[in-house]
Amino acid sequence: MDVDRDSIIEIDRTLSAPWALPLDLTVDGQDRMPVTESPPALANEVHNINLLLGAIVIGAQANVQWLKSSQPNLEAAQRTSARLLAQIQNLCEMVDGLRSGQT
Repeated sequence: MDVDRDSIIEIDRTLSAPWALPLDLTVDGQDRMPVTESPPALANEVHNINLLLGAIVIGAQANVQWLKSSQPNLEAAQRTSARLLAQIQNLCEMVDGLRSGQT
C-alpha cells in the first residue's frame, strides 16, 4: 500500500476526530457515546506515533526506490535504513512509555 503525506494527514485527522472514539454498545446493540474520552496527552502521543509510523512507511518506500533503480543507490539506501532504525527505536520507546503510563 502506498502512503503519501496527504494520506498520513488524513489518517491522523480521522483517528483524532471525536466521533472516531470507540463506542460503548448497550445490551440491545444500540450505539451510544463513549463512556470516557482519552486525555489530551494520550491523544497527543497517538498523533506523534501516527506521524512516526507515516515517516517509517515513507522511508521504507524510499528504500525500495533506491534499490529498484536501474543503478541502485546503495549509499542512500544505507542512510535511509539507518534513519528507519532510529525511527523504529523511537517508536518502541514511545509505545513503552504509553504502556508504563508515562505520556
